Amino acid sequence: PVAEAVFTVCERFSMALQEKNHLMTLEVSSILLRLYESAQEGQKIQITDRCLDTWDLLFENRVEMAMGLTRNIEQ
Repeated sequence: PVAEAVFTVCERFSMALQEKNHLMTLEVSSILLRLYESAQEGQKIQITDRCLDTWDLLFENRVEMAMGLTRNIEQ
């Protein structure tokens, strides 16, 4: 039930923010990542797919922390 709220926050945050607040970006990205991990453990494929779509949205809107977190995950 929390997933929908997380997606809404991420979508609005990535589209509306002109000045990217570093702390807020870190929090939003971290929450999305935790939702993704939780959905993977629970095998909730629709939520994991939507997390990835939302992550892509953060990339498209050039949210720097999303890019940085992804680099850290890949290492």
